[in-house]
Amino acid sequence: MINTMMMAHDRLYMDDHTYVRTIAIPVDGIGVTRFNLRKDEAQKLYQNGKAAAEKFFATWDFEAYKAAYRRGNPPPSRQERLHADMKSVQRGS
Repeated sequence: MINTMMMAHDRLYMDDHTYVRTIAIPVDGIGVTRFNLRKDEAQKLYQNGKAAAEKFFATWDFEAYKAAYRRGNPPPSRQERLHADMKSVQRGS
């Protein structure tokens, strides 16, 4: 449960332009500080990473990414949108 919360926290604070180009790799319960992996665990992580990358690149559109995030006028960040939403709710009360 803590691992799930940490992942959600990381994703929440990642800017959209970073999040949209980040490949999430399932770790199947293998902790980030487990340095002495068994061979089968290392192979599982490798295969999970390979499958995640293949899935990501099957739909990735770099031209669309550049048009959305590198046109010189980036869209508002998630934090900016949330702050604007909070202010609009406060004004409406």
